Amino acid sequence: LTDDEHISDDIFALTMYIFDRFIFKTSLIIINDRDYQLIALSCYNLAKKLRTNILINNENEQLSLIFSNENYSDEEIFVKQKKRKREEER
Repeated sequence: LTDDEHISDDIFALTMYIFDRFIFKTSLIIINDRDYQLIALSCYNLAKKLRTNILINNENEQLSLIFSNENYSDEEIFVKQKKRKREEER
């Protein structure tokens, strides 16, 4: 999986952390490798989603600090965001 997906070190570490916690907390008797693979894949998808949300939240915090420090009005903020979305769509 790591070779196919080119997983970054932080996502791999988070995946292993989630996997270890899940295996430790549950007393499942897993007999075949397919079950382990499904659990690991689920942990990987969770780790990617968590990492993405952390990055988005950090970006939003930085934007809100910029907007609050510059004393922009709500209308100016939303107009700038609409313009940025239009430019990204092009």
